[in-house]
Amino acid sequence: MHGCQDFRVAKWLGAEYAAYHRGDLPQQICDSEGYKFPNYCAFKSKQCLMKKDYHETLYRTECYQTKRYNELSPEEAEEEVQRWIDESDLS
Repeated sequence: MHGCQDFRVAKWLGAEYAAYHRGDLPQQICDSEGYKFPNYCAFKSKQCLMKKDYHETLYRTECYQTKRYNELSPEEAEEEVQRWIDESDLS
């Protein structure tokens, strides 16, 4: 197991995801750059890559029904996760 499939990682991500209760749509994942993610693993992967590659901090933000977001498709989300795994040598 590697990446978000690793039991230890999945447990930590699950707890962090469940603790967030803000915005109109608290079950959805939006970030400080205006993206919406289909899953929490993709958000965390992008967050880690932004910190590593650009020394920038990406935050989870509230999702609102009245705001437009750039939505990552499941395929794009998987690419983010795979890039994080490849660059972090987690395979």
